Amino acid sequence: MTLSPRDGKPVVLEGSPHGFTVAGAADPASAAATAARVRDALADLRAEGAVALGSPERHHGLSPPRLRVAIELARPQPAPAGAGAPSSSEGSFTIAIGAGDAFRGTNVFYARRDGVSVVYAIAQSRVRPLLEAAGVAGAD
Repeated sequence: MTLSPRDGKPVVLEGSPHGFTVAGAADPASAAATAARVRDALADLRAEGAVALGSPERHHGLSPPRLRVAIELARPQPAPAGAGAPSSSEGSFTIAIGAGDAFRGTNVFYARRDGVSVVYAIAQSRVRPLLEAAGVAGAD
């Protein structure tokens, strides 16, 4: 997984035998803690609602986004009968995080997943750990 801030250096998280960690980090304990916060944030990431269909508008702040979250999937699939080891189903997707705003009384960031023509509102509290891990200041 890669967290790519608009104005900064990408942060790469990678799997290891002991869980996820930040690639190239000097402090392994801090890297593991950051990776755990990112993992937990992604597990909890859900939209408060859809705010626009089609192309994003300027005020959504998605061109360019403040953060891109690129996720590569490798999920084992059951092996067909008599085929031996399970195969893996691979794929990837990107979530773009844009401007902050309010939606139905909740502070949100606008977000969009590649390949889906919808702009979503996601609570800022759910997105903040991703922004912090990527070093994005001013998580309004």
